[in-house]
Parts: sequence; C-alpha cells; structure tokens
Amino acid sequence: MVERQIAIARALAPAIEAVVANHVGTDTPVILEGDYVLPVPATPGGQVRAVFLHEDDEAQVTANYLRREPEAGPQHHRARVSVLYGRWLAAQARAAGVPVVAPRPWEDFADRVAGAVEARARCRLPLRD
Repeated sequence: MVERQIAIARALAPAIEAVVANHVGTDTPVILEGDYVLPVPATPGGQVRAVFLHEDDEAQVTANYLRREPEAGPQHHRARVSVLYGRWLAAQARAAGVPVVAPRPWEDFADRVAGAVEARARCRLPLRD
C-alpha cells in the first residue's frame, strides 16, 4: 500500500510542478496542500516555500480517522499505512532540505510552521544532492 502511494505521488509530481510553475510564472500566490505533494517544487532562495506536516503517532492518526469517519470504525490498518507513507514523505522532505513539522501541539502550530519556513529561507540549503 505504501509503495502504491509513493508511485501515485511520483506520477502526480509533473502535474503539481506544472501548477507551481504556472503560479510562479504569473506571480499568483497559492498554497498547495495534499497527501501527494512532494518537496521537489521548493527551490532555495526562490519563490516557492514548503513545509511538510507529519503525524508519526499511529494511535493519533487512528483517532483522527475515527473522528472524521465514525461510521467506518477504527481504521488501524489505514492509519498504519498513513504513518508509514508519512515517514517516507518526511524523509524525502528532510533530504531535500524542506522542514518537517509535527502538527501537535496545536497551540503553537502556526508559529512553529512559520518559524520553520523562515529558518529554511535564511539557510538557503541546497535542495538536491
């Protein structure tokens, strides 16, 4: 299942990169969010900034699915797959120099995301080896 998710993300990457390029080319701000967005479009010192959110706690992901889809009951397998895919995605982001932020605690979430993006922009780390 995780390998399928990775394959889907890679298959969608050219389309997402085209959307990003269009917004950069037309100077139109946009926020892209989604399970299949890879860190590739972010460039050091460029107009594209990225931060990846990763919840690594299977119990929390299971609880999130249960709150969102109570009629389905606890979705332990789906949560496990989500966490494993998230770990892969977080590793890809870190390897690209893109910050990865835990979503909890919620109280300071926005500040942590903004701080991670600002720190990354100041470092201007290379995104590819």
